[in-house]
Amino acid sequence: MRPEIRSEETMRKVKQYAAKFPFAIYVAYGEGFGMTGVVVALHKNYREYMRDLASFRMEWKDYIEDIKSFVTALGEAEVKELSFRYLAEALLT
Repeated sequence: MRPEIRSEETMRKVKQYAAKFPFAIYVAYGEGFGMTGVVVALHKNYREYMRDLASFRMEWKDYIEDIKSFVTALGEAEVKELSFRYLAEALLT
């Protein structure tokens, strides 16, 4: 998002919007690689990902400068499988 429009009102709108998407498991402001925010999402398939991305671009076009994506298919070319088990084991030991 463009830094000059980050306000309490915008944050409230972002939170409400993010709550509508169960596949978005993490949304936060931050900085890095020329970006000011991140959304981590898991989708059932590529079609749903593209639908949600198109919706996001349309609804937030006045706020967003650029969107970069990284897409991978779970189970293919994994170095370490997606699991919260590792985190749970580290926190509970």
